[in-house]
Amino acid sequence: MRQMAAIILCVGAMALAQSSGGGDQKCTRYFDLKLNTVLETCTPIPPAPPPLAGAKPLSATSPELTFPAGVKVALVERVIDARTLQVRYDYQMHYIRMADVVLPPKGTASYRIALNLLTSLAPTGSSIYFEDTGTRDEERIDARPVELGYFWQLRNQVNLLAIEFGGAKFSDNPDSAYFEALYKGQEWAKEKKIGVWSPPK
Repeated sequence: MRQMAAIILCVGAMALAQSSGGGDQKCTRYFDLKLNTVLETCTPIPPAPPPLAGAKPLSATSPELTFPAGVKVALVERVIDARTLQVRYDYQMHYIRMADVVLPPKGTASYRIALNLLTSLAPTGSSIYFEDTGTRDEERIDARPVELGYFWQLRNQVNLLAIEFGGAKFSDNPDSAYFEALYKGQEWAKEKKIGVWSPPK
């Protein structure tokens, strides 16, 4: 009899699980077997970023770059460091990190360039485009994987800007989807002697 009751409850839980999109959040109802009641959890839906029309490219070397189709729209919840964000997309929390970017040591002037750039282009509560490479960093945060990819804010690739502004170096990854653009951006920063390429004082 108890087995039958458990089966009925499980079937009831499956029947009650449903999603409803409304306003700026998505809610899911489910049956809690311990509490013997129906509960509801809600997660925010990231707002759509502004349209690309009129957006001004900031890149000095590759202003023609635009992100490909199929990128994810992520809601920024927190800036972890100068190349890592805690975001929410697909109704789940994720950690994402800029690929092909090598940061200088924390506390240096160059590191602050990269950190200020990311916090200004992806402040908490804003939306950012994330082009996932399908690879993961060796580091984990809160036991969660860190997804590697390219950050886009309107017509600007943040990975490239961090390198152009002298806040980071290009990793020289030969498999980078943007090898030519990132290499060109680094050469420009070297020539201008800015950030990580500035002469030691």
